Amino acid sequence: MEKIQIFNKIKHLQKDRITPDNDDNDDKNIRYFKEKEIFPELKIYGYSQVEDAILSGLVTGDPVLLIGRHGTAKTMLAEAIAYSLNLKFIAYDASKALFDDVIGFPNPQSLREGTIEYTPTPLSIWDKEFILIDEISRAMPSMQNKWLEIIRSRSVMGKKINSLKYIFAAMNPVGEYVGAMPLDLALLGRFAFIVRVPEVYDMLPEEINKIINNLSHDDAIAMKSLHKNNNVKSENLLQVINTARELFQIIQENYKNIIIPYIYNLMQELIQSQRYIDGRRLGMLNRNIIAYLSVVTAKHGKEYTKDNLFSLIYNCIRHSLPFAATEEAKDIDTILPLIHQKVVSIIESPMKAKLFKTFKSSSGTKAKHFQLIVKNLIFNYDNLDEHEKCQIVSNLTLTQDDLNEEKLADFAIAIKKLLKFLLSKDEAEHEIITKVAQIYTSMTSITSAVRNASCYHLPFASNRSQTLLRISLDEIETDIAYRYIINLPYEEQSRFLNTNNTVNNKFFNNLRSLLKKNYPE
Repeated sequence: MEKIQIFNKIKHLQKDRITPDNDDNDDKNIRYFKEKEIFPELKIYGYSQVEDAILSGLVTGDPVLLIGRHGTAKTMLAEAIAYSLNLKFIAYDASKALFDDVIGFPNPQSLREGTIEYTPTPLSIWDKEFILIDEISRAMPSMQNKWLEIIRSRSVMGKKINSLKYIFAAMNPVGEYVGAMPLDLALLGRFAFIVRVPEVYDMLPEEINKIINNLSHDDAIAMKSLHKNNNVKSENLLQVINTARELFQIIQENYKNIIIPYIYNLMQELIQSQRYIDGRRLGMLNRNIIAYLSVVTAKHGKEYTKDNLFSLIYNCIRHSLPFAATEEAKDIDTILPLIHQKVVSIIESPMKAKLFKTFKSSSGTKAKHFQLIVKNLIFNYDNLDEHEKCQIVSNLTLTQDDLNEEKLADFAIAIKKLLKFLLSKDEAEHEIITKVAQIYTSMTSITSAVRNASCYHLPFASNRSQTLLRISLDEIETDIAYRYIINLPYEEQSRFLNTNNTVNNKFFNNLRSLLKKNYPE
């Protein structure tokens, strides 16, 4: 009964592996947004590959780090988003900004009263709703530590910045610029999305043409007539963000049985490649993926998300791991696609890992595992390649040193079912069928001709003489018992035989009882 329950549970998980857990969640009142891109409305071009990741950061409110070469519109993007959302914005140059610039000056009166209040200036952070910490990789270590508190908890010296909704930061790629340093890992660990913005030479010709004709407020400042239509807002940006937030819990519920195993296996594979992420990052990955799928669903509909699920998760993960801001950036580009494919194969075939883990210790295989292994192999057959099938079958060998009645019964019935399954398949690999047939034949040591007979005179070695036993093959218990015993060395046969070479009653009765109890067919 336990084996059946385990198998049914596995089958349920397998069935749901790439579809939502509950696609009937009530989202009828959610108004979907059906446009493909938002940023072109803000005159930000060429960001199509990273737009959804940045929008996801706006959905959750977690800090976002933009990495790109100079002139890639990082600052312009942050300003345009803030302007479109009607948020009070400031961009700090972390390479120059002093702490007093950020927080203002201590109020002497408050100090006399035993409290700390700051006298704000136009540059002070206290009333800001959206900030960009530009050139963060050029900040002195002492200032990086001060920015850490702001990024981590939206506070300064323990005093909350209640108005602050969004924190973006920007930096140049590591190792390409004089004075730019890799971020401290604790600081880097606070950014949920680490987005590498595109270079102009990676963009489409039509996007490049729009950039050529584009103008920021810093360009051609003497030519005011050119700036007539410079300040633009996206009427759809806030709608996408709000729709994605409405979808967040629905997406979380629908895909939790895919997202959580994906993140767990991703972590394991990263460890194998000697790359490590902490517990905070695991939580960020979960939120990021849910937010990303919510944004895509808001823009394209739930069918698009379902049909492209793992590709979307991969796109999100690319912008959610910290390695892009370290010296490992190039290496991770090479290995991440391979890691993703491996993780997807585990999620799509959840029994693979379980099967191979069981097979690692064939000598210690428990009797109850034989049936479960074969059932899982049959159920998972089309998801395994030929090498994996051969590996599993090769491990399904009968270790004859310590077999008892339970192991023997389980093994015999399992092999019989597997062979029957293989023979019923039109496209079963010949090598697999041969291997299973060899296992069965090596256990029985009886030819096909004899197998068709109703009885068989079986020679047993006894005191260096041959004794013929007449064995009825009508009952499966007798068949299995004698087929097993005949293949044992002579010194082992005596454990199961009486002095007259009949099967020991205890062995026979235990075998029959187990067969009738567990395998009534």
